[in-house]
Amino acid sequence: MSRLFIWLSVLSATVFILVIAAVFFFKLIVGAPSLGVSNKNIYIPPGAGLYEISQIFYQSHIINKPLLFEWVVRINSYKIPVRSGEYFIPKGASISEIIKIIQSGRTVVRRFTVPEGLTTYQIISRLKQAEGLFGQINNIPKEGELLPETYFYSFGDKRNTIIKRMKKARNEVLEKYWDSRQIGLPIKNYQELIILASIVEKETSIKEERARVAGVFVNRLRKRMRLQSDPTVIYGLTAGRKNLERRLTRKDLMESNPYNTYTFLGLPQGPIANPGKQSILAALNPVKSDELFFVADGLGGHRFSENLSEHNNNVRRWRALKKNKIDLQLWR
Repeated sequence: MSRLFIWLSVLSATVFILVIAAVFFFKLIVGAPSLGVSNKNIYIPPGAGLYEISQIFYQSHIINKPLLFEWVVRINSYKIPVRSGEYFIPKGASISEIIKIIQSGRTVVRRFTVPEGLTTYQIISRLKQAEGLFGQINNIPKEGELLPETYFYSFGDKRNTIIKRMKKARNEVLEKYWDSRQIGLPIKNYQELIILASIVEKETSIKEERARVAGVFVNRLRKRMRLQSDPTVIYGLTAGRKNLERRLTRKDLMESNPYNTYTFLGLPQGPIANPGKQSILAALNPVKSDELFFVADGLGGHRFSENLSEHNNNVRRWRALKKNKIDLQLWR
């Protein structure tokens, strides 16, 4: 009897030790750092099962034993997420950490940022190069139909979806602010508003100047003066597909095209870029003044004037400053 008791005691102790060792070994393996030597984004396609997911991690050099990964998932009754998507796996993440990440369903959020003043051609070019977006672009939007902004998306989203969102965002801005426009503006509809806003956008990058620049063009429209905006001439020459890479010539200013505001009255036939929200608001509520001219001051801004004589003096002064390389801050 005593021998049986001793034998059972030894057996129980051995089993207990083996269980403890197995649990310790299991936790050691599950919690051990993975093979990943750098942060990685991993995409899990729709309908992927446990085997497919383990192979994705194995082929991405995140784990080296896919069967162990599958075993850990099964033994713990982990649920593999049905939501497909891109997941961020940090460097050295353990198997348990990897499982928790893909369990969470929190996929990577990417962003596509459109700077203000880009042409539609430039935006579409960037959209085609954006990582994680798929699909052909069915219809190229017209100039001015897109709102420059930051748009968030997930891996696998369609380019056409982003375009629809950009168009919707622009329309929402127009619908929201159109009725708050200044009374008596020489602008009859959304299209003319976007045309004017696009010119403002290309003329100045300084937020505080936009409404003032818009005011100058509104004054010129009211007086039936030519707008004489260089960016409109450049757009007529390049169609918004490239930078001019040279100064405008007298011949350029005399060329007859529907965007050359040196040769005809009124707004050009269409927008010359995709204006941002602030330029749209500036065109809706321009500064009320008698200013009709402005010239660059060399510091990113402009000097404004009410008459041609004053404007010509500003131009001569600006040219002298450039020629003599005088400190431009003195002109402020």
